[in-house]
Amino acid sequence: MKIVKIWDLPTRVFHWLLALTVVFAIITAKLGGNWMEWHMRLGYAVVGLLAFRLIWGVAGGHWARFKHWPLSWHAMRRYLRGTPLAGEVAGHSATGSWASVAMLVTLTAQVGTGLIADDEIASAGPLAHWVGSAASSLATGYHHEVGQLVLLVLIAMHLSAVAFYTVVKKQDLLMAMVRGYKVLPAAVTESADDVRARVVGLGLLVVLISAAVWVLY
Repeated sequence: MKIVKIWDLPTRVFHWLLALTVVFAIITAKLGGNWMEWHMRLGYAVVGLLAFRLIWGVAGGHWARFKHWPLSWHAMRRYLRGTPLAGEVAGHSATGSWASVAMLVTLTAQVGTGLIADDEIASAGPLAHWVGSAASSLATGYHHEVGQLVLLVLIAMHLSAVAFYTVVKKQDLLMAMVRGYKVLPAAVTESADDVRARVVGLGLLVVLISAAVWVLY
């Protein structure tokens, strides 16, 4: 068994910031009233976080890069048969990769529709005036109903998967995303996580979140 650095610090910080931001965005939406101001700010922060993940998926640590996510049908078949290649379980597994894609797409749709939503009562997205009332109405309906439901289902699936891997498969995915290391049956390429990578990644994360909130707020 080998202990390998899989998740670089910027990826881990992104993960936990996104989790906290989304949870509080859901809570503030449920509370309504004056909390909607915070709901919108949190939504803008998610825009910055998603922009960071898009860039970091190309330029980040080895296993954070999209090209190393096992998204092919062959990788999925090997995973379901219990015979994945070492590189297909080091970072995200085949199912984990598709779940991550689904989460990123869902969050993009959720914040995108939120930016142009308008409940015609107390709150409207900062870009609502750029689209017609029909488009804004559709976006509002999706954001409040379908999008929210899909997001909650994905969150429940994610938490269930983490619990399954922890209890049944004895793989502590939670601590791996805290410390960055995973115990693997074979050595694989480690993610770069030196001072330079951390400064660049965290600096980019701060800049993009700040820019998104400043521009949209």
